Amino acid sequence: MTCDVQGCRPKIHAVVMTVVEQWIPVPTSFGGVDTHFTEGSPSESERAILLSQAAAKHLQVDFPDWQVESDARIGSPATVLLDKADEFKPDLIVVGPSGHSTLGRWILGSVSQKVMTHARSSVRIGRFDADKGDQPIRVAIGVDGSPGSKVAIDAALARAWPAGTEFRLINADFELPVSTSENLVGPVTAWIEDEREKVDRNLNQAAELLKAKGFSVEIVKIQGDPKKVLCNEIESWNADCIFVGAERLGMLDRILLGSISSAVATRANCSVEIVRPKGVN
Repeated sequence: MTCDVQGCRPKIHAVVMTVVEQWIPVPTSFGGVDTHFTEGSPSESERAILLSQAAAKHLQVDFPDWQVESDARIGSPATVLLDKADEFKPDLIVVGPSGHSTLGRWILGSVSQKVMTHARSSVRIGRFDADKGDQPIRVAIGVDGSPGSKVAIDAALARAWPAGTEFRLINADFELPVSTSENLVGPVTAWIEDEREKVDRNLNQAAELLKAKGFSVEIVKIQGDPKKVLCNEIESWNADCIFVGAERLGMLDRILLGSISSAVATRANCSVEIVRPKGVN
């Protein structure tokens, strides 16, 4: 847990959630008696409360300046988390890559996938590598010419990373189309060149800002499918996390809305933060 919130601001208001899965709906009251948290077996409810409280205490010890609360509820985990998010309005939701229930082993990652897809805020799929020890944190950022990419860059820059953190800015460059039609090639080529200029501006600006803070920065541009390029690069580099924008708002990119961030979150072997601009519905 501690590793996967590195870079966060010194003062945070956090809520640790534990959800007891329930698949059979039950009434909220019976005979005038409130049944909240008596819907499941008492042992499950008590364990959920203790688990959330223990996690909150652990987080509080590591981050004494944070305001940390615990919350335990019964229901469908993804739905409960999304409802809590609508109530709490967080800047970031942190979830694991998969559930640990019996059914969760069969529907791998269904909770995180639903939260990632439907949340209004940014979502971090947390993965922890206990073997890394005290090695420097490695942060990758997926960069293209879209507004979503700029938001991801800004989110990474806003964090308080420890000295020695290494950054890699990764861009999957466009491959020129293969076509015999000059009427098609001309406009598409012009559009690709315009996108490349936007990418270069984003890459250079981000690199300059990170270098100004004393961090080492590497820019990587590779032609190919962004989903494959990003996943291959973070795996070969042994990244700790990658920031990607939730939206690509370019002309062609609307067709592929969310596919890149979703694919990276599913396939990556490190933490993935899917960044949404504040106020997105």
